Amino acid sequence: MSEVILSCKGLTKKYGDNTVLDNVTEEIYKGDFTVIMGSSGAGKSTLLYALSCLDEITSGEIFYKGEKISGLKEGKSADLRARQFGFVFQQPQLVSDLTLYENTLVAVYTAGCDEVLNNADKLFSDMGIEHCKNRMPGEVSGGEAQRGAIARAMIKSPGILFADEPTGALNKKTVMRFYPLWMSLTARDRQLLW
Repeated sequence: MSEVILSCKGLTKKYGDNTVLDNVTEEIYKGDFTVIMGSSGAGKSTLLYALSCLDEITSGEIFYKGEKISGLKEGKSADLRARQFGFVFQQPQLVSDLTLYENTLVAVYTAGCDEVLNNADKLFSDMGIEHCKNRMPGEVSGGEAQRGAIARAMIKSPGILFADEPTGALNKKTVMRFYPLWMSLTARDRQLLW
């Protein structure tokens, strides 16, 4: 049986009197490709943000590799996110003063330079955006910017990649190009929550 890599017990998230997540219990196994489905406003994004420690929960517990991560102080939570988690949001959220390539390298500025540059070059090539790596986010299309954001999330080979509707700005052909990249994460015992 596969190892449980991420789990939650009794996870509840409220905004005032509005309960968005009510007593959610879930287990994500090593190597899983997990899709969270539901109607608009059902709490999919809220669940991703809670599981990744981007948003505090009202009650319950969250565990990563058997260690409790809910309730961590912000410094430890930020360190966990920086080292273990990758994020792709609905909008690219790129730094406007940095090129697409520089935005990608921001995620791993403490890693060894040669390996990081090789990884970045390969990701840009795999995603078909090597021609615009030195352009600013405002100088590329929405789809190219989103591909840059995906490269930024994948460059450090995160333990878990959290993707919140990452293909909304991409055409079908480009979306199909990404599936092998995302599936390669699970082949290396990484997890993808979408």
